[in-house]
Amino acid sequence: MSTTQSAGLGIHGVVEQINSFIVGTADLDSSVNMIWNQKTDFQAYPAVSLKSGTHGDYGGRYIHWGVYEHPMTATSNGIAAFNPGTTIPVTSTFLRFVLYGASAIRMGALQQLRVIPVATHDSIGMGEDGPTHQPIEVAALFRVMPNMMCIRLTDSNEPAGAWKVPIEAKQTPTIISLSAQDLPQYPDMTGQEEVANGA
Repeated sequence: MSTTQSAGLGIHGVVEQINSFIVGTADLDSSVNMIWNQKTDFQAYPAVSLKSGTHGDYGGRYIHWGVYEHPMTATSNGIAAFNPGTTIPVTSTFLRFVLYGASAIRMGALQQLRVIPVATHDSIGMGEDGPTHQPIEVAALFRVMPNMMCIRLTDSNEPAGAWKVPIEAKQTPTIISLSAQDLPQYPDMTGQEEVANGA
């Protein structure tokens, strides 16, 4: 199992149990695996019927951001800053495309905002899509940012622990970085508790 699949299963349980989460993705719903059962979309015009059949309301906790990584990230900072600790924004896109929102992520870190960017497809296995999708330098950038937590998961044993860390980290953004490829398991070396030490 890939860490993306496993983390998606993890977020499903978290979102269903904790109403504070508001989740959204930059036009990659099926790839990043953040959709949970019985989700309601946040939609500015609930009465409008979209061609996709999507319906929503103002109380929805899933946002379809479209291909707008920077506005997704910047708006999530605003949501986190509005009443700190009340709402926890979770954003999601491929690790390579998180770069489009890097300046907003950095500002969120400097402002001590609890936002959780989920960055999938982080491996060299993305090479089949060409250099535009290869996130070679991206993890290093986020690891050196002040007040930024960057967790890169080893196998599918670790995602449950990866959700615990940012929930407890109340004054820092936490990037959860995931692979889309199937990974070997390391049952004697990995686990939920070890994630807090860097995964």
